[in-house]
Amino acid sequence: MTIADHPTQGSLMNGIDTTALTDFATAVTADPKAGEARFAVDTHWQGGTRSRAQVGSLRLGGQEHARRFTIDADEPPSLLGDDTAPNPQELLLAALNACVTVGIAATAALHGVTLSALRIRTNGTLDLRGFLGLDPGVNPGYDVVDMRIDVTSPAADSDVRAVIDAALLASPNLNNFRRAINVTPTITTSTDA
Repeated sequence: MTIADHPTQGSLMNGIDTTALTDFATAVTADPKAGEARFAVDTHWQGGTRSRAQVGSLRLGGQEHARRFTIDADEPPSLLGDDTAPNPQELLLAALNACVTVGIAATAALHGVTLSALRIRTNGTLDLRGFLGLDPGVNPGYDVVDMRIDVTSPAADSDVRAVIDAALLASPNLNNFRRAINVTPTITTSTDA
């Protein structure tokens, strides 16, 4: 069940322009480079446990698209922060939920499945001994993240489940969680004058 495999059911469904989405999928099928999306975020420390990320642009199919958003992060007082914003783990889980949400909404729209409500809840437990460097045998990241997806729809349960399965299979962020990503840090240091 992919975008290319199913005809659209109309122009607007679940708030998704299915004609535009199908047209985009057709363009990417004809020219895979049209589907190359490069995202970038520039983050600056704000003191203490606070940081501010600037989203500047999206490069899609070789064209730059301006994006001007700020994302703040902080820790709660119990983790030495000032509690001014979500912490990095909450932002990570929110990004996972948002990606799966858009995937389910778009896949449902393309397959004529109306959604009345969609809620995704995720949680995971970190062992902070890993983050604190207290035990090199402890994973500083998640071993398991639990996700609960609740959907209300007038469609048949089997249709809703097929939509969710297809969306989960194609979700970029869920796939980022499911497999290792090669991150290549480049480090520069400066000395204050």
